[in-house]
Amino acid sequence: MKVNKLGQSFSTDIVVVVVVVLFGALFLVMNQTNNINNGSNLNKVYKQSTDDSKLIVENLKENNVITSGKNVNVNKLLQMKESSMKEQLGIKDDFAIVFEKDGKLVKIDPDKNINCIGSPNIIVNGQKCVS
Repeated sequence: MKVNKLGQSFSTDIVVVVVVVLFGALFLVMNQTNNINNGSNLNKVYKQSTDDSKLIVENLKENNVITSGKNVNVNKLLQMKESSMKEQLGIKDDFAIVFEKDGKLVKIDPDKNINCIGSPNIIVNGQKCVS
């Protein structure tokens, strides 16, 4: 009687390739985590963005874009330019002004499909911000 093996056992070549791929993936993950610099850089960026946000909100209040009742004057907001705000407030990075209600983003001007005011490098809901 003749015995045929229909299944294939793992060859050494396949095991070696799998090990090399796993070590490559592990190397890439470790390399990316080392680039983060222990989270101290993240804390610095968080603090800077918080400070910049406070500056922008105060500026909007001073210009009566945001009233004391937390209402927004959309016409004044649409007239503001991101570049002049950056220069006036000394902000180095790009920013965008967006509004949310109940955890969902609200369009600033639904008729013109404007989701945010700020840097055109920032995209909100698939639309570039209006500068």
